[in-house]
Amino acid sequence: MTAPKSELLRLRHILCPQLSEFVEIARVENLTSAARSLGVQQPTLSRSLARLQRQLGVPLFVRQGRSIRLTKQGRSLLACGERTLATLETGIMELIADDDPVIGLVRFNFLRSFRARAVPDILKGFRRDHPGVRFSLGQGSTDSIVAAITEDRVDIGIVAPPSVDHRVTSVQLWSEPMELVVPSSHRLADATEVDLTDVADDEFIVLQQGYGTRTLADLLCTRAGFSPRVAFETEDVTLARGLVEAGFGVALLPSIEEETHKGVVALRLVDPKASRKVSLTWTSERPLGEAVVTFRNFVIQLFSGASDPNT
Repeated sequence: MTAPKSELLRLRHILCPQLSEFVEIARVENLTSAARSLGVQQPTLSRSLARLQRQLGVPLFVRQGRSIRLTKQGRSLLACGERTLATLETGIMELIADDDPVIGLVRFNFLRSFRARAVPDILKGFRRDHPGVRFSLGQGSTDSIVAAITEDRVDIGIVAPPSVDHRVTSVQLWSEPMELVVPSSHRLADATEVDLTDVADDEFIVLQQGYGTRTLADLLCTRAGFSPRVAFETEDVTLARGLVEAGFGVALLPSIEEETHKGVVALRLVDPKASRKVSLTWTSERPLGEAVVTFRNFVIQLFSGASDPNT
């Protein structure tokens, strides 16, 4: 949505009053008309112009009857003033557009470990009713996403587990089981379900510190009474499964539908608490743009009561 010219002029005058006044006077070469456009009294505008000339130490206008004309110095200032204000107007329009509920910008980050279709399906559903809203997408760990939200580099994110940082608000969307992923040749590959104590001596492929899946995997191993022997750390779940397939170890990973590695087997865990809680997170410290609020409410409603992103 484009702001009307009168609104741009008003905002421009708020941000850069003296330059805005000078450019408008120079454009119409009439104090009365300029005062009307700017929404100020003519005597106030006359005093402002006189003050600007005193501050600069050069004449910007000369009188010719009832009109005024730019001096050489005034023409020079007008040229750079118009360029400056044009840049300012562009910035103002971008600010207005980013906060617009129809064409606003949503800076949305999510975990690398989500199943391939989860986020595209969310966006597809939202864009059916809000086709003009724009998105800036990014991926990362839970820690990096929460940090970006608190630093105002991201508006909203999907993380797991929910953040305990008091600067953000989290709402759980769904829960998905954690599984023990083993090579198809592993001794436990044919088991129906396993206890983590069965692999206490195996080497583990883990996600890097800062990822919620790593935090949960460490917690599950601790609960089982051991600390995992780490063979490889990675930030990519697909790579982790590939390393398991290559026989470098086992991994505790969230359940996903898209199984691209045929040489691995995902086993259910006996531990009933072995699940990952996926949450929507946003700042508690500043207002959200209207487009972000609309998207947030859509996502919460979409997963209200759901235990899995496909329900």
